[in-house]
Amino acid sequence: MNPLKLLSDLVHDYAYVARRQYDVLRSGAKPATYLAGTKRPVVILPGIYEDWRFMLPLVERLSASGHPVHVVPELRHNRDVITDSAVLVAGMLEQRDLRDVVIVAHSKGGLIGKQVLIDDAAAQATGGPVRVAHLVAINTPFAGSAYARYAIRRELREFSPTDALLKRFATILDINERITSIFSTVDPVVPDGSLLPGAYRNIRMPFLGHFRILADVRVLAIVDAIAEAPPAVPSPRAR
Repeated sequence: MNPLKLLSDLVHDYAYVARRQYDVLRSGAKPATYLAGTKRPVVILPGIYEDWRFMLPLVERLSASGHPVHVVPELRHNRDVITDSAVLVAGMLEQRDLRDVVIVAHSKGGLIGKQVLIDDAAAQATGGPVRVAHLVAINTPFAGSAYARYAIRRELREFSPTDALLKRFATILDINERITSIFSTVDPVVPDGSLLPGAYRNIRMPFLGHFRILADVRVLAIVDAIAEAPPAVPSPRAR
């Protein structure tokens, strides 16, 4: 790749982060604003250091299409342990009695979403309802990020390829058929990529960066189409 283009794309990606985080600080958006709609419910899970308003372009697109969009403000800026965050999400689904939802997640949010899917499938195997129909994960480090090996902060070390949870995730392949992974061709934050073995679909976008993809019109259209008609939920397997 042309080094100048690489540098330019990286600058634009991090400029997007700065702009979105600034917009989040100024935003008066309220979760209740997006709960109206008669179509399939959608749950939004942001990445680490992001709150739900970071994904407002997706929220607004899905809401305008007629989907009630649910967020989990208790995640705050998503620094908590992945499994603890999954418990929060599952609790919200149960409290609101949401069923057949599509989770749309960015980065770490996709790992939380996979844990929610695993737990949801286990509940279905014992007669529980289908609360999650499908997960759309955008630039999620399913295999971890090599950079996380050297991280000082605990919440970043969770993304190490040697992390126990990620190693366990790698052994649970059947749940991947309920996941669509969308990812950039080059993701400097997830250098190992987001290709997910056994996924319903792996969609590689001609994009460089980790963040700006969230506002790309092609990605918005793909997410919108999946929320409208997700794949059928496979029969639960005992685990």
